[in-house]
Amino acid sequence: FFFVLVMPSEPEPSAICAPTCGVFTTEDLRRLRDDTPGAQQVVHFNNAGAALQPSSVTQAMVEHLQEESLTGGYEAAAKHRSRQMSTYTTLARLIGADASEIA
Repeated sequence: FFFVLVMPSEPEPSAICAPTCGVFTTEDLRRLRDDTPGAQQVVHFNNAGAALQPSSVTQAMVEHLQEESLTGGYEAAAKHRSRQMSTYTTLARLIGADASEIA
């Protein structure tokens, strides 16, 4: 995700360009921020390895941990392997890379 800080005294941008994935409109940014509870409380620039998580990410992590507690970690990981791999493919496409280049 690309986030832009807009100070209240500045005009709101009509669109923010992301290098390889097109344009984020002001509404897109608002929707992303609304789904990220921490964005309502802080301006967070430490995104390299510890970005604020959207609610959907937190929910997916909790659900996976619950599944691990019932079936085991390796079993849960194996069950969702294809979804994990499709994430690498999607992220690679987003930044113009190969899936093998995503850590």
